[in-house]
Amino acid sequence: MKFLVTISVIIGIIVVVGVVFSISSRPGFPAGNNEKPNTTTHQVFLNNSTHIDTPFVKEYSMPNGTWPNAILVARNGIVWTVGTMSHTLIGFDPKQGKIRSSYPIITPEEEANKTNPQSKQGFQMVWSIVEGTDGSIWFPEGGSDPLWRFDPNTEKFQVIHSISAAPMQMKVDKRSGNIWFTTFGSGTFGVIQKIIGNKAGIKSNLNDSIASPEYKVTEFNLGNDSFPSGIFLQGDSVWITETLNHNK
Repeated sequence: MKFLVTISVIIGIIVVVGVVFSISSRPGFPAGNNEKPNTTTHQVFLNNSTHIDTPFVKEYSMPNGTWPNAILVARNGIVWTVGTMSHTLIGFDPKQGKIRSSYPIITPEEEANKTNPQSKQGFQMVWSIVEGTDGSIWFPEGGSDPLWRFDPNTEKFQVIHSISAAPMQMKVDKRSGNIWFTTFGSGTFGVIQKIIGNKAGIKSNLNDSIASPEYKVTEFNLGNDSFPSGIFLQGDSVWITETLNHNK
């Protein structure tokens, strides 16, 4: 069985130090009655080494100042995370045991002005990261650019502005390719649907001669005091938790 644990430190505000563990069953211990012993490599992302003395965890160092939060293992095995302080999207190759790619998270205007992403003040918390059915990587950020899509094939970003706030959690409907989300502070949940064309609502740093996908965002208001957070897809149903209302 695998567990993901994010370790945080509270100093007035919640500060994520960027330690994420992926722990499997211990070697030589059967995961089931008829299963063979599990010898899976155990992986962990660390901003700074904790010098864990155990055979069950393997440590990988991240660049200083990254502050990673949210983690995704893509279908091709690449592990993606977002540096909330470094403002970078990082692709990690567990087979090679090293970072394969690091992309500055900047808008087309910032790219044109040669803005250094590390010059941005503070950090932008990223609570969720998912892989679309087309292999694209989706993640939210606080501020004026609430939702990002990254295409690993073109290595380009798109910014989705037609959404009320940065999503708290996101889930992909593998049947339709739609992406469902909650916004927490805005009191909404919604769905992102791919449509044809490239119209207003999306900025893209792709070449203008290359059509980039367009996405329609539909939101449903749950009320000012709902604070929706958790989301789960079950068949044709969407389950939502309202944090302060104690509802689901």
